[in-house]
Amino acid sequence: MLDELADVHNHFLRLEKRYYRIFGKYAGRYRLKPHLTKLLKHTKKYWAWIHTTPLML
Repeated sequence: MLDELADVHNHFLRLEKRYYRIFGKYAGRYRLKPHLTKLLKHTKKYWAWIHTTPLML
C-alpha cells in the first residue's frame, strides 16, 4: 500500500521537475489533477484503489 503511494509521489515529483525544466515554472494543482485521473483510469491500473482527494491535498 505504501509502495504505491510512494510511486505516485515520485511520479509527480519527476513530472514537476520536467515541467519546471521546460516552462520555467511549477505546474499547479489544477493542471496536475486531470493527469492523475487519467493515470488512475488508463495507465496505472494497480493505482486504481487510490482515491484522488487525499493525493491532491
